[in-house]
Amino acid sequence: MISLLLSRVSVYNDCMKKETVVTIRVTPELKGIIQKLAEEDDRTIAWMARKLIIEALEFRDGLKKAEKKKSKNASPF
Repeated sequence: MISLLLSRVSVYNDCMKKETVVTIRVTPELKGIIQKLAEEDDRTIAWMARKLIIEALEFRDGLKKAEKKKSKNASPF
């Protein structure tokens, strides 16, 4: 029974394992905002921080694509 339980824990840890740990410093106000968002979605602060970073990167990429498209469509004259 114990070995079965340990193997389940090992499988769970391998599935949830992330590549890199990043530590950031935030103001107490920003921490409170992230914590509130996490609680509203029933998630951890780490999950919410990861989600917010991904959304910010997607937004920046979208802006870059829009700027490239705009510059391609601009008339050279």
